[in-house]
Amino acid sequence: MNLPAENTAFARRLYGDHIEEIEFLLAQRIGLFHDPEIMWPDIAEFEERLMAHVDGMVLGGEAADEIAIGLLDDDDIDIVRGSAFTLAYSEQTSALEAVIDRMIHASDETLPAYVDALKHPPSNLIATLLSHLLEHDRPEVRAAAVEILGYRREGDPEHIAAMLDDSDNHVARQAAIAIRRLRYEKATDRLVAILDSADTSVAIEAGFALMTFQSPAGIDWLRATCSAAHQDSGKAAIYLALAGNLRDAESIVGTDSGMTSDGLGALGIIGNPSSFDNLIQAMNSDDDSIRLAAAEAIYLITGAGLIEEYTHVEEWIGPDESEIETDETTLTRVSTSPDAWSAWLSENGENFTRGQRWRNGKPFAESLLVYEIADPRSRCDRRQHAYLELLVRGTCDEPFEADWFISSQNIAIARIRDIHG
Repeated sequence: MNLPAENTAFARRLYGDHIEEIEFLLAQRIGLFHDPEIMWPDIAEFEERLMAHVDGMVLGGEAADEIAIGLLDDDDIDIVRGSAFTLAYSEQTSALEAVIDRMIHASDETLPAYVDALKHPPSNLIATLLSHLLEHDRPEVRAAAVEILGYRREGDPEHIAAMLDDSDNHVARQAAIAIRRLRYEKATDRLVAILDSADTSVAIEAGFALMTFQSPAGIDWLRATCSAAHQDSGKAAIYLALAGNLRDAESIVGTDSGMTSDGLGALGIIGNPSSFDNLIQAMNSDDDSIRLAAAEAIYLITGAGLIEEYTHVEEWIGPDESEIETDETTLTRVSTSPDAWSAWLSENGENFTRGQRWRNGKPFAESLLVYEIADPRSRCDRRQHAYLELLVRGTCDEPFEADWFISSQNIAIARIRDIHG
């Protein structure tokens, strides 16, 4: 039976309202993981609100799907992300097929919206449809498909391993990351083979995957790359640091990467008190990002609660699109004052024994990594690095991502805690 016109109009308004809320909450959720003022468990509230609107769309059936499908053609990345996310929960196979069809033809600017949208929904059909895209002519589509599959821990690992030889570097790099996430150690020989032949960005991910498989070839290659001060070695420094070898702090400091944000972050992860002088020196930089990276590194080692206020400026285009409006907010962060840290270390520095790793003011132990993953105050990047440290140490193969939905994170954290007593 056809609905009266007024009921149809009401339904469209209702579904339109649901979609608007889904778009807003999904975009807000992504930002919240990087908001220093938000503790990650509190994001669950936004996710519950988000899923309530998704449930409303699912109840709307084909009529709701039709509205969401129409919005996939929008140029706004938030609208596309929200619509694709919604359709991934539809009970109609055709809805998800429409998402994949639009994803294939999406612009380079819009394609990341599909990646964000398809990482989380539980539909088993997602992996099936994406697997068909691994041979797509367009490299951006291949890269998006393998990134989603790796994040979801789905897909044929042997097929993904073959993509290490893809002619497109972005595809090959995503394949290396996916192999690590899928824990596909049968690809070890392939990973070793490309270390000295692939693009550096690909080789860095291959080297790190090898580290998590306990292959010495990975750490040897990353160490050599950092020592050579390669222009792309910042990410390599972070990965090398996750192995926790104190001697690597000296090699990182001795290269150009030692004064990048990644290089300074690596020093914090290694936790060598001998790095204090270099970190204090970096806080004299004119670059605020360098000063902050150095401060966060020394905080990670010491756990000292030195904080400062700073002004956060947010800009956006005004309603008339002719002026840029700004909003200034006073926030707090770890102190970037070299004088404040020098004074603190003059009183407390002797407590940090040289020749030993330190984390948050304590001698390093795996239990601290588990605590860091679970700590409500831990930042998203630090929680992910702590998890990756467990992988490198070979004591945890439990899947985990620090930007999973909170309910899934809580399940994974409980399992990680069980593994580590």
